[in-house]
Amino acid sequence: MLRRHRALVTVVAAVTLVLGLAVPAWAINSYNASPAPERTEVGAFIALYDSDGNGTQDRFDWVCSGTMIAADVYLTAAHCTTDWPDGVRFFVSLDQDVQGELDHAADLGLSGPAEAHWFVSNGHAVEGDAHWDPAYGHDEANPHDVAVVDFSDRATTPADVWSFTPAQLPSADQLGRLGSRRLDAAHWLTVGYGTQEALNGGGGKPTHPGGGVRM
Repeated sequence: MLRRHRALVTVVAAVTLVLGLAVPAWAINSYNASPAPERTEVGAFIALYDSDGNGTQDRFDWVCSGTMIAADVYLTAAHCTTDWPDGVRFFVSLDQDVQGELDHAADLGLSGPAEAHWFVSNGHAVEGDAHWDPAYGHDEANPHDVAVVDFSDRATTPADVWSFTPAQLPSADQLGRLGSRRLDAAHWLTVGYGTQEALNGGGGKPTHPGGGVRM
């Protein structure tokens, strides 16, 4: 199984279709975007993790975007899946308004593992296993910044919960062979759960409103 994951990562490392949104400076924002309920192959990457270092998984939140490229394989960025505290668990949701569901769970008084359990039991998320390119060096401009979330060893896959057509990846170096002029002239559709453009508020720290809704 590990050999399969490495082969997958090697193939997809040649393309740049990942919409990783963990670092706002590198993210694609949702300025001038519109809702995309029809893009059901695009999903939110959610983590359950220890946010304060006390050994308890207390935070359940969306952190990145990604795309289903098979019935049981979700493509995202390596920087979304690495450098987490011990015990982190990963989930994917193909729902349109993940933030709205997070807000509803918070209104119910849920947090941490209880929130994750509510998402899974109500068909809002599926838990999977992350594997990233072993050549990734924690450099977001690195072409090895690619990862997959695999569900093949899980009882429930995204295809059991949602209807979608997996995205078709280009073959290795297909985009490179087209050349920069043809790529610049092409039409590109960017879909994800990213936030809006940064707003400079008080204290000199920018905020990133919105997010968590597929746009």
